[in-house]
Amino acid sequence: MRYRTLIILASAGLLAACATISTPPQKTLNVISDVSADCTFQDKLGQREFVAPGDVAAQPRHGPGTLTCNKGGYRTATVTVEPQANSAVMGNLLVGGLIGLAVDSASGANKRYPKDVHVFMEPERFENDEAREAWFAARQRTLDEYREQMAPKDKTDK
Repeated sequence: MRYRTLIILASAGLLAACATISTPPQKTLNVISDVSADCTFQDKLGQREFVAPGDVAAQPRHGPGTLTCNKGGYRTATVTVEPQANSAVMGNLLVGGLIGLAVDSASGANKRYPKDVHVFMEPERFENDEAREAWFAARQRTLDEYREQMAPKDKTDK
């Protein structure tokens, strides 16, 4: 009786883990921009046009992709977006074995794009040196804030 209960609980835990690990493949890329810009995203599926800030259809299995944004009065911004390994795949490998890994690879769930892609539209001209320095300082603050959000949290600091 105790063994049957243990087997049922273990099976339920494995099934719950499988549902958590098997996240659906990513289908969009969120592009953040400080100004509205006309953008294209080019990957193995072709080119899609959209307006940033906004989302564009993008599946990491078709990457890498090239994001290009334009706006009058600003320099063209180009960013290469590289898919990264999805760490959840390791859990599915443990639970589903090679079959789980094959399913993740076929569906594209083994790769993820970054949560957000920041595009900084640099003005072609600045009114003066102070305006230029202020613009670059603001971009640096944005990057610093983003890095801080993405940094692993130290659990010893409480």
